[in-house]
Amino acid sequence: MRTLGRAAAALAALGPLALGPVACTTDPDALGGPEATAGVTDDAVRIGYIGVDSGPLSQVGVAPDLGDQRAIVESVVADRNEAGGLAGRRIESRLTLIDYTAGPEAGQAACLEMTQDFDAFAVVIGPAVPRDVARCTAVTNGTLTIGGTGFDQGLYDEAEGRLVTAGSDTAMSTDRQHRGWARVLHDEGLLEGRTIGVVTDEQSPEFVAAAEDGLVPELEALGYRVAADVTLPCPEMDADCEQHEAAVQQMKDAGVDLVFMAAANLVGPTFVQAAANLDFHPAWTANGNQVTDTVARFFDSVRDEWDGAIGTSTVFAEPADLTDGARDCNRVIEERSGEAYEPGSDAFGFAAVTCLLYRTLAAAGDGVEPPAALDQDAALFPDLTVREVTQTAVAARGRPGFAAVALGLPSARRAERAARAQADDVLDFLGLDPDADRFVSELSTGTRRLVELACLLGTGAGVLCLDEPTAGIAQREAEAFGPLLLRVRRELDASMLVIEHDMPLVMSVSDRLYCLEAGAVIAAGPPEAVRSDPRVVASYLGRQAAAAGEAAAPALPSNPGGSA
Repeated sequence: MRTLGRAAAALAALGPLALGPVACTTDPDALGGPEATAGVTDDAVRIGYIGVDSGPLSQVGVAPDLGDQRAIVESVVADRNEAGGLAGRRIESRLTLIDYTAGPEAGQAACLEMTQDFDAFAVVIGPAVPRDVARCTAVTNGTLTIGGTGFDQGLYDEAEGRLVTAGSDTAMSTDRQHRGWARVLHDEGLLEGRTIGVVTDEQSPEFVAAAEDGLVPELEALGYRVAADVTLPCPEMDADCEQHEAAVQQMKDAGVDLVFMAAANLVGPTFVQAAANLDFHPAWTANGNQVTDTVARFFDSVRDEWDGAIGTSTVFAEPADLTDGARDCNRVIEERSGEAYEPGSDAFGFAAVTCLLYRTLAAAGDGVEPPAALDQDAALFPDLTVREVTQTAVAARGRPGFAAVALGLPSARRAERAARAQADDVLDFLGLDPDADRFVSELSTGTRRLVELACLLGTGAGVLCLDEPTAGIAQREAEAFGPLLLRVRRELDASMLVIEHDMPLVMSVSDRLYCLEAGAVIAAGPPEAVRSDPRVVASYLGRQAAAAGEAAAPALPSNPGGSA
């Protein structure tokens, strides 16, 4: 295969990474999002890694050699912690590998393990991890996700800044990669006079989207007409699907003599074989990891047809072009684990990219000076269980005397049993009974917020004063907090004073709002009246916007500068 545009692995520079309870930017070029404080404590930050275990497939050369991912990640994390961790915090790491041959359920399980069980601040996505996993971590669970290869632009848009690619020259959307694919071939003069076809498969939605939104529009903008654009409706790895031949016939009838192979790696060889069976012998062009030595082996069965295909890629560098960062990463991995990979090999490249992803996170975190403080972390006893800390709060309502406790008198034992029963009632009311025997130190930030509320309720307080109760918790947890507060008020007849920046929350739970600016009350009254008050709109949206008449029923941001 003739290759064009191969480039070195390179570190992608990103902006400072905010770890405090304030909202972060949703700019897709920045790391972080408005819920980017889950998985962070005063001295540690949890980073999960999801990779693919290709197992026997890689041993026989039909799947990429990704190296020993566990050894790579452990080496990189240990090295990073010796250098100061991330934003002054030690990295706590967890790794899970998805069986390469398993169905989508395995990927979803890995996603839930990292985002909900481990409660990661960020998830690193390894090579060959499916799009659905990245969507699960970044979109469904709102967790910062960073990977080494690109996805379609639609997924980045949906993730609202929580999905980032970095660590190599493939740190771009697949749409952009495919536009570059067309541009490189055009610049090389390889498309002149050609009748062009494009093939994708429906099991790879990121490639379908990249072809529709990137490759085909770019070809047309360059002055070329795509004579046949086909998407195979057959499942990936189905080598006997009849639709291959139907798609080939469509291209043959259209007079196609150059085919952009935008289908998944395991679909490509079957399509090429179907073309040969129908005496269709176009020129082929491939992109991305299809030009790597490992993936090229997928086409061994159709070598006579595939030889001479034109490849464009920004995956890995030739040995002479490797960056210092890629070499240094592999040096660290070899020194710490004994794993040594040949420069220019697939494993060398994947090891470098994985390492650079962690270094990218660390470089962004180093922009936070001093290390961000978590001022509103739950003030609970970390070495007590949820039941014990709630029982302690209940016991504060009426303690037996010291002598009764010291002597183990019946009154003390009765008081302890009563406190435990009342604590269990509170935990059941808040849905915390599954966590009753977990230590507070093991809980996510959102669950600790609920335990704080349990302690307040345990004291029997008739008025609850809550200072930013949703600060630093995930969006899904914040959205559940409002209905819970309403239930507390309704069923326990409790009054509440809430200081909060989350406008949807305060609008949903408040009977009366007070809006402050620079320490002074600028509006007070029912929620809808305060929301549309010109002074509030000017404070939240800017005075020019208010003067321009944009204040009518404004959609206020979730973390404005004032308090409600």
